[in-house]
Amino acid sequence: MNKQFWRDFLSWLDRASAEQLRDAAARADLQQGATIDAEVSADLHRMIRLIEEEMASRLVLPRATHDGQDAGQGS
Repeated sequence: MNKQFWRDFLSWLDRASAEQLRDAAARADLQQGATIDAEVSADLHRMIRLIEEEMASRLVLPRATHDGQDAGQGS
């Protein structure tokens, strides 16, 4: 996959909802199991790892809301 794909993927990763992340990881995992091409399998493995890292970081670090405040703080 080319550099532009990875830029787009990382941008999506930052914006995706938790549900979108779970769905994408599940789809990539299914595809990886059905792929015999080593490069494609490695790219899918990298995508899954990055998605899992993003999901884990969201559990640990508070995300800013759209109004610029931390999610755990009131107005």
